[in-house]
Amino acid sequence: MGRRHRAALRTARRRPRRRRAGPRLGQPASHLGARRRDRRIHHPPSHRAAARGGPMSQPERQAISLRTLVSDSVLFGVAGMADRLIGFLFLPLTASILASAGFGVYSLYMTTSQVLVVVCSVGMQQTFFRYYTEFDDVERQQRVLQTAFTIINVTTLAWVPFALLASGPLAELVFGVAEPVLVPLLAVRTYAEAVGTLADCRLQAEGRVKLFVWIRMAGAVLVRAVGLGLLIRYRTPVALAAGEAVGVVVTTAWIWAYTLREARLRIDKELTREMLHYGAGLVPGSLSAFLLVSANRYLLKGLAPNALVQVGWYSVAERFSSIMTLFSTAFGMGWRRFAFQNIHVAEGPRLMARATTLYILAFGYTAVGVALASIEAIRWLMPAEFGPAIPIAPGLCLAAFLVGLAGPLRIGLVQGKRTILLSWLTFVGALVNIAVAAALIPSAGVMGATIATVLGQLCLAVMTLHYGQQSYRIPFEYRRCALLLGWYGGAYLAAIAFEPLGVIAALAAKVLILTALPFAVYFFGPLDAAEREAVQGARRKAAALLQRVAGK
Repeated sequence: MGRRHRAALRTARRRPRRRRAGPRLGQPASHLGARRRDRRIHHPPSHRAAARGGPMSQPERQAISLRTLVSDSVLFGVAGMADRLIGFLFLPLTASILASAGFGVYSLYMTTSQVLVVVCSVGMQQTFFRYYTEFDDVERQQRVLQTAFTIINVTTLAWVPFALLASGPLAELVFGVAEPVLVPLLAVRTYAEAVGTLADCRLQAEGRVKLFVWIRMAGAVLVRAVGLGLLIRYRTPVALAAGEAVGVVVTTAWIWAYTLREARLRIDKELTREMLHYGAGLVPGSLSAFLLVSANRYLLKGLAPNALVQVGWYSVAERFSSIMTLFSTAFGMGWRRFAFQNIHVAEGPRLMARATTLYILAFGYTAVGVALASIEAIRWLMPAEFGPAIPIAPGLCLAAFLVGLAGPLRIGLVQGKRTILLSWLTFVGALVNIAVAAALIPSAGVMGATIATVLGQLCLAVMTLHYGQQSYRIPFEYRRCALLLGWYGGAYLAAIAFEPLGVIAALAAKVLILTALPFAVYFFGPLDAAEREAVQGARRKAAALLQRVAGK
């Protein structure tokens, strides 16, 4: 065997085998066929040009349809429904064990956890989604994942030593009780939720919605089960917080092992600068968005008479109105993938305008139904001491409906990467909320807090619509949306007008109005012939499905 032959043989042995084509980790299996078809014409984008947002040599994107948006939103709603359903089933038990003051402490704990996740994550969840879905290059997507994972680990753990040293004073300042153990529980839950939401974003970005649903449903059952078990055993808000923290840690470990198992503490310097700049611009806006909803608890604690009791009333009303939050959040999660893909296609603005109209059509009716149902649910299911929560639940339902509109209204600012402006607008909305709440809470209590929440959300919606249209014009169907809102607002006012006639008469009127409202909108509302035909088609499919089920 000659020298050249031996050298060629050694080179062939060292050459890595060509791997069989298959779905890579971090890439959905559905993309495999497209990769095979496009292999001869695919040219990887320039990482440097892509990082600057410059031109890229990528295959042409296809629009995500309204059908996909609806199906994703339904699945996300199912994922959240398990947690909400368990919470509602055991809400009377939880409220009776903790009473108003104890429920107020638990509510402050949960609100603080949500705020810390937003602040400590530095907006990496939204930033990851923005950069991960922008490119088809798997290697770059991995660098985005590694960078986001590293930043979240650093920022969520940096504050923990200082918080533990001052756990006693912090517990009294934030929660109003001398329970230092709440602070380490808060730190554990914050870290677990921050990492868990990054894993959630990856599943959503890759279109693995069904897997996301199953993982989140199982996690919700675990969190609620452990929390309720410890609550029944020890009957304190600390026990409930500890049980739920354990459940969150186990759930995050599970989804981490499946979704983030290749994540390492590594950063890409160029990506780190861009992602931190983009994410830091989102933090004030996200924090202000939480303040729009959650700051009133702290203002009630500091300004209202009998503070923790009023926080408990407000929290119970918000629990019932959170049914609307469930639907608006499900739409928002489906909207994120729908919008970020469609901003790159020509027909994207038209699709997003029609999706906004569909949101108002479907969830406007849902908001009316939840608002009326929450009144009766609190009246019949909750202990009598929570009666003051009845009149504020509908206002919180309206605020939740406005939260769902945030995605369509601000997409122009997000598309233009004007996150700093978006943060300032959200901050202005939060200031309106805080100013009105500070003025009204001393005299009106929880009702003043509710009015402030609605005004803050309405102010934010108007501002984001105005500036978003300047950055990325969407042809919203203003007339149809206004007519739909008029129909739903009139129906709610008509139902409330029967309240002075007594509980039974009011309940009958609400049921009648909610039953007749869809037919009134269908026959007399702002629907065109094609939409009425689509409704008829959906009705026929549902009837056929029911017949098949009955036949079995």
